[in-house]
Amino acid sequence: MSENPFEKPVPASTAEACKTPESQPSGAPKSIPTTLMVISIVGLILGVLGLFGVCMGGISLAMSDMIADVMPDEESKDAMRKLFDLQFIPNLIQLALSTIVAPLLLAGSIGCLTRKPWSRGVMKLAIVGSIISYLFGMGAGAWMMLFHSETLSAPNANQPGGQAMTMVIQIFTYGFLFAILIFFIWAFFAMGSKKINDFYA
Repeated sequence: MSENPFEKPVPASTAEACKTPESQPSGAPKSIPTTLMVISIVGLILGVLGLFGVCMGGISLAMSDMIADVMPDEESKDAMRKLFDLQFIPNLIQLALSTIVAPLLLAGSIGCLTRKPWSRGVMKLAIVGSIISYLFGMGAGAWMMLFHSETLSAPNANQPGGQAMTMVIQIFTYGFLFAILIFFIWAFFAMGSKKINDFYA
């Protein structure tokens, strides 16, 4: 049959919009679930911060004597050296964990945001590694505060308000670490949600 000459042509964009879901191309990319998007963006930020922390931690370990020499008096210098010696092994372990976890977190986050099929496994591994790393860091910090509080506060003991400043820094630091730990625990369970399972199906 010939086309009706009185029928107005339908614009192509309108025709596409009126298609039923069944008529849409089956190969269209799936939208990233909001939960996965949040985990990936936060993971990307923490991965970058983790790499920065690895660099700063390595410099701190390598230049511990030079850092101690900056202290204003001999008593403070000796206290700082003693603190560095006490923290050396825990800091070395933390540095090794961060060196492994931070690149994994970056790779997993970028992979999730770019819809790579392998990204889910890498992200899960990075999340588990991050939980272990933060638990170790908080455990080492608690050990220092409970059993070596004098050594921890000694470098600032002779400065006005030094002990109070040390306590404020500790509270802020471990509060921040605890918040990140809670995030990773939530992310671990969220990665098994139905929406994320469907996204990777």
